[in-house]
Amino acid sequence: MRAAAYRTNIVMRKRSGCPPQGFLREVARGTLGAEGVKGGVEINLLLAGEAEITRLNRRYLGRDTPTDVIAFGAKKGMGGARAARGYLGDIAISVDAARYNARRFKTTPKEEIALYVIHGILHLLGYDDTNERAKKLMEKRQFAIMRDVVCRAG
Repeated sequence: MRAAAYRTNIVMRKRSGCPPQGFLREVARGTLGAEGVKGGVEINLLLAGEAEITRLNRRYLGRDTPTDVIAFGAKKGMGGARAARGYLGDIAISVDAARYNARRFKTTPKEEIALYVIHGILHLLGYDDTNERAKKLMEKRQFAIMRDVVCRAG
């Protein structure tokens, strides 16, 4: 049986405090697999500082504030994770937010960044967190994936 083909392109604009690229790819691969994506998909990860994330948030979402993660989906209404094919989109992650939240939640920056990768991929696959019910479903799923995938990824 052939392994699922997942491609994760990574751009590190802020290198200090970033987990190894192999770890990030394993988190992405594990998340896509956990969601039943059969392969043939591609995502881009951008790891950047607070200023760049704030610029992206302002430009594309009209919010002049920093944030931890932004997902830019390439497709709308793709028919669910199992039907996902091709380029799914981009995920921008704030390394500075990961450091701050790691201190705040008593985790590590590596764990926070892994959570942001998972969260971003779930958004690309159609999960939503704009209302309380959807947010709870998304959080439940991301923490289950976090528990399973990050332990294996190292």
